[in-house]
Amino acid sequence: MCLGRIGLPSLCAQIIEPVPYNVAIFAPAVALGVIGGVLGAVFTRLNNAVNLTRKRIVAAVSNPHAKRVLRIVEAVVFVVSPSSGDFLGGLSPSSGVISSGVLSPSSGAITSGV
Repeated sequence: MCLGRIGLPSLCAQIIEPVPYNVAIFAPAVALGVIGGVLGAVFTRLNNAVNLTRKRIVAAVSNPHAKRVLRIVEAVVFVVSPSSGDFLGGLSPSSGVISSGVLSPSSGAITSGV
């Protein structure tokens, strides 16, 4: 069945010659797989180290109220620091946000860049 008959562009083109597969096609895929695997293993090790450090710090606090406050502060820090870094990075001169007029530095108001 040709899908071109139901309103879609014609997908019934004839394949004249099959595309030859060779090792060069698979080399980038293998390289990406190896890089992804290594980065995934590094991330897992780093995440485990951070979690163990967090547990040791929280376990060192003996007051239950202070322990609850510490957990809340910890969550706030982990949420606010990356988001503020993203926001401030978007305001850097190289991003073009301030120079394009989207955010006016004098008034602090958001204006249209057009």
